[in-house]
Amino acid sequence: MSDMDEKQPVPLDYFLSHHMPQASWMVGGAFRFDVHLLTLLSYLSSYFPPRRVARVVGAPPCAWSLDMVGARAPMTPQACINILASYAQDKVGVVLLFDNPQVSKESLEDAFAHWLIQELLKKSNNPTGRNAVCVADDVLAQALRSRYSKLNILCHVNRHVLTNDKRTPEYYIKLTELYQQIMLHPRDAVQKQLITRLKYPERYIAVLNDPVPRRYPTRRELVTLAAQMRRNPYDYTITESMRRLQQRTGYYTDEDTCNLTECEERALYEAGVRHYAIQAQMIRNEITLWWDMFYHMLRAAPEHTNKAALVMSAAMASIRENPDRVPGGLGLFSLTNELD
Repeated sequence: MSDMDEKQPVPLDYFLSHHMPQASWMVGGAFRFDVHLLTLLSYLSSYFPPRRVARVVGAPPCAWSLDMVGARAPMTPQACINILASYAQDKVGVVLLFDNPQVSKESLEDAFAHWLIQELLKKSNNPTGRNAVCVADDVLAQALRSRYSKLNILCHVNRHVLTNDKRTPEYYIKLTELYQQIMLHPRDAVQKQLITRLKYPERYIAVLNDPVPRRYPTRRELVTLAAQMRRNPYDYTITESMRRLQQRTGYYTDEDTCNLTECEERALYEAGVRHYAIQAQMIRNEITLWWDMFYHMLRAAPEHTNKAALVMSAAMASIRENPDRVPGGLGLFSLTNELD
């Protein structure tokens, strides 16, 4: 039997051709879940390129970022350098998430945040040219634009949360004057009369897995409290206020969340939106992030869900314990590593 007579393998990606085949993907979790995130992104890039991730999103705790699900410890500069280098090696863009919409005037000159941007823009850390920042404060965005002329600046959802302006198509179009790309407010991403009137649909990003209830009444107050916690991290009254607000207003309900359905995603795609984000700043556990990531990226018709499950299972199976780490008997104890 000749080589021509041998049956050629059927590409596995055909079962995704019906749902957003030209989508560009951003996944959160950078500077939080990097070890396993890098493993999964490498798997998709090598074995399932139709769903290769273009950019990751995240930031270490700093004056311009928020911690929405509990305070995180500061990271050392060396740890940040290592993380940026790891994504650069895998040819994945990095978006620094500066989601604080109330950056104080004195914090605009925050040395650590500016150092992060300088590292981000280094040629060695930006081989794809896709590195960027995602900002929720217009004043901060303007300051960064004047200082870093080559920096791509995205608009974060929290900018919309705190605005008093009505979120009309004109409101979003106006934002294109300051930002290269704009994340849609999760409630607006399902408004057909809005998304079909966007002048530059290719410049908008839809968040697919926002867990906040779609009709959550106090999202503004929640973000405001998170910003206050950043300014006063040791004020326990703010922490308690945030906890009571979440419990009282049904923040943790699973009903009517902003997680988009397949039909809602298709409507965005048909309107010309091509950029989609799987957020992680509202997620406590990385397993939830992996679930959301594969759930939205591997949409398949019922007769092909077994193939989607095969891809997901193979990707998750690539996450393994480090075989090079020799047990030393200290696993039960916490150690401080100055380089981490």
